[in-house]
Amino acid sequence: MRVGIYFGARKSNGGAYQYALTMLDALKGNPGHSFVILNYSPDLPTEYHSLNNFEVIDMVKPRDNSGPKNNTPSSVKFKVGLHNLLLKLHLFSLLRTLTKISQKPVINLIKSKKIQLMIFTINAKLSFLLDIPTVVPIHDIQHRLHPEFPEVSAGLIGAEREFICSRIAKHATRIFVDSEIGMEDVQNAYHPDPKKLVILPFLPPNYLDMEISEAEMQEFFQKNNLPEKFLFYPAQLWPHKNHLNLVKAIGILKNQGETVNLILTGTKKNEWGVLEKLNDTAQKSGIQQQISYLGYVENNEIAALYRKATAMIMPTFLGPTNIPVYEAWKMNCPVLYSDIRGCRQQAGDAALLFDPADPEDMAKKIKMIWNDENLRRNLIENGQKRLALWTEHDFRNKINATISQLGEKYGQK
Repeated sequence: MRVGIYFGARKSNGGAYQYALTMLDALKGNPGHSFVILNYSPDLPTEYHSLNNFEVIDMVKPRDNSGPKNNTPSSVKFKVGLHNLLLKLHLFSLLRTLTKISQKPVINLIKSKKIQLMIFTINAKLSFLLDIPTVVPIHDIQHRLHPEFPEVSAGLIGAEREFICSRIAKHATRIFVDSEIGMEDVQNAYHPDPKKLVILPFLPPNYLDMEISEAEMQEFFQKNNLPEKFLFYPAQLWPHKNHLNLVKAIGILKNQGETVNLILTGTKKNEWGVLEKLNDTAQKSGIQQQISYLGYVENNEIAALYRKATAMIMPTFLGPTNIPVYEAWKMNCPVLYSDIRGCRQQAGDAALLFDPADPEDMAKKIKMIWNDENLRRNLIENGQKRLALWTEHDFRNKINATISQLGEKYGQK
């Protein structure tokens, strides 16, 4: 079968990018099909340009910045204005029709390449505009469940997410969800045919297998003046990632005579001002020297931080599941995790849970894991057991089985 792959995630997208890479890795191991990648990202690994059964079509051309700024044609401004108006009014059927017209060149390209099935590594509008079978993920519907967080609801963000998720639920042939909780959320929100929904849990990314020597790790830690003992939180600075309560918890521990160091990675997301609030909170608590913010770091450096960390902590307010938990388990790193719906089911007995809205409870659990080596060892062992319940082999088999089932159903080989 000739299978198209929509790749649009960037490194700055964090977990969405890692998920997209994991999908590609799984498909790469299937020589029975030929693949055409529609690449909308500058971060597609270069190896896919040279694989025998892969063709890459770069869909985004470099911008021409030679002309004057602020010269957006009036026709484009009109289309954007109309798009936004239809979003505000939730006229999604009409918006889909207009979007299909604007996407006509891409749709024609897919037809010309004789693509029989499209797999999307992210949820994209193109996924509900095609006349061929499509497989699309819906990782969460947090714009519905937690609209209090601006990154999923501010302005037209919530309406855009609702447009995309609702149309995917209606038009996609199969929908990948991350868990039983994720499936329940999509079913309750959009009532798709249950046969459409396929549970495909996340995997830890393969880059964690990268070799990094002790000397390289020591150089990285010295260069960034990092402590020997620390908690690690790899997350973009979205408000829902809850960095502020984490900093407050470390301040509480300082007042109790416990010095806990914290290393943060992830892009800033300047529009929400989390880093400024984080620094202000740390300064007021007198713990600036205990917190190291590294921003975006390379894959081998992430692996080094997991290896050295006393524990990975994730005080997120949103689920249903999160990739860093799988990463920590793979790297034999104990996990502190939010005790919320979805996350607690993901963790089982392989994480120490806390109330993410309560810095006091968070501080209490941090202190436990910081000082109890036996607890850390037990959590590592339980994490390995949880990880063994869903393997790379299982992930690949589920994707390939989905492709085969659709091929049989729609008469494609």
